[in-house]
Amino acid sequence: TKGDVLRCVVTPNDGMDDGDAVPSNEVTIVNTTPQIGGVSVTPAFAAPCETFTCEVSDTVEPDAADSVTYAYRWETEGGDLLGVTTQTLDASTLTPDEAVRCYAKPTDGEVQPGEGGGITTVWGDELQSNLATVVNTPPTVETVSLTPTDPQVGDTLTCEASGFEDPDCEPA
Repeated sequence: TKGDVLRCVVTPNDGMDDGDAVPSNEVTIVNTTPQIGGVSVTPAFAAPCETFTCEVSDTVEPDAADSVTYAYRWETEGGDLLGVTTQTLDASTLTPDEAVRCYAKPTDGEVQPGEGGGITTVWGDELQSNLATVVNTPPTVETVSLTPTDPQVGDTLTCEASGFEDPDCEPA
């Protein structure tokens, strides 16, 4: 287990007598940094009213007593989405046809001395996801009517639409 101190002792024997026992140096079992096997964004295509989620898979943490947390970041074709460090991303913050991917890296909370003093968190390797895209299907209107049907000068005309449908984000 992480933190255990181990050493071995060898006692030589020639088949008849034991020699003096000789201990080895001591070693301490150190932290093993967690690793992840994959990262994906779901869904692969999202409407502006939906949310992308950064999914981590196949986490390996050999230190059984440790719990793993993740750091996330998001990127579009135009670069980092600065400040977005959550597991989810609201698709409404992007434009239709814009592609996005997420990055994730694991930690078990272990720290080590940092450069120039202080301490820093030990992170596993960062992996990137697939690209996901914001899609927008144009809304439709079933019928439009203009009333009155026989207007005269000075009449107020009313335009009414019915059967509005937004296949991406009901209701619009």
